[in-house]
Amino acid sequence: SDFILESFGLGLTEYKNGLIIMCIAQFINVVSGSVGLIMQMTGHAETFKNIIIIAVMSNVILNIILIPFFQVFGAVYASSLSLIIWNVVGAIYLYRKIKIYSFLH
Repeated sequence: SDFILESFGLGLTEYKNGLIIMCIAQFINVVSGSVGLIMQMTGHAETFKNIIIIAVMSNVILNIILIPFFQVFGAVYASSLSLIIWNVVGAIYLYRKIKIYSFLH
């Protein structure tokens, strides 16, 4: 992570933990599968739109709340959490409503 952060400029290595948190959120995104694509292809695009709206609203609200207290890490937490919400809620919906298991197995 130091190499990646240093390639964007000096002094960014202090945000190493933020990069790790974002990587964990992206890992959850990857293992949850193509939730959005599956929902759109199976006629659940309206529900997917609602999930995205909830994720965006949670991202904005969390950014407003967390950035004043945690600066860059507030944005990291907000973005990571909204990405996780989007994918996990979508995957749970797929499994419960149409019995498609989108998680990596």
